[in-house]
Amino acid sequence: MVELFSAAPPFVLYNVVMNTPDYVLEYLGSQKNNPLDSSLTFDICHDYFLGCIGTASSNNRMRESVLVLWGFLGSWGMLRGSSYLHKLNPFFLREVIKVIDKYDVLFKVDVPNYDEHNENLSECFHAIYEALKWKNKKPTLTLITKIMFGVYSCIPAIDTNVSESLSGYYGSHPRAFKSILKATKLCYAQNRERFSVREITTINWEGKKYKRIFNTARLIDIYAFVNGKKQIEQKKQRKE
Repeated sequence: MVELFSAAPPFVLYNVVMNTPDYVLEYLGSQKNNPLDSSLTFDICHDYFLGCIGTASSNNRMRESVLVLWGFLGSWGMLRGSSYLHKLNPFFLREVIKVIDKYDVLFKVDVPNYDEHNENLSECFHAIYEALKWKNKKPTLTLITKIMFGVYSCIPAIDTNVSESLSGYYGSHPRAFKSILKATKLCYAQNRERFSVREITTINWEGKKYKRIFNTARLIDIYAFVNGKKQIEQKKQRKE
């Protein structure tokens, strides 16, 4: 039985405890101590795949693996009517699970060592892209990055809010994988102190408080999501 919630990903060796930054408090505040909040499906998904590195596609795990990833994608809006995935069933993700095992080195990748793992990151992105194609349908940037984020926590998930925020560092919205890495690195370079890895207290699906380590990619995702949402709202207000 896989333990869905661990105190911290096993590859993280930091013991840094700092005050929780405002943007994380704001993000976690949206949970309102609700153990069923959709944001917690990141923990369920990421912790599951951490618990079966290299074996997620094995015969005795494939069923659970596709269901966990499918649940994460559904909870994070990837099975809506505008997506072709809502016409399929979870086992469509079998080839994606195989890709996940193939690039298990990415569980140890974080923003500070992007240059060292650039080839693996790029290859994994394109392999997931190929695995998600169906008939004449092609996966979106958001779908692929949400999978890489939810599984490996190696890059931020590029939704509308995150893209808006990162565009302020990159100069335009990141539309290709290379531009995502560059935008994320620029954001990190200008906010190193803000993204110092630290223990964060959150809740699990039983409503119990626990501590875990948030790596840089996850902190950037949270920061960009919170700030991008504000920027979009401000633009709407100016238009009105």
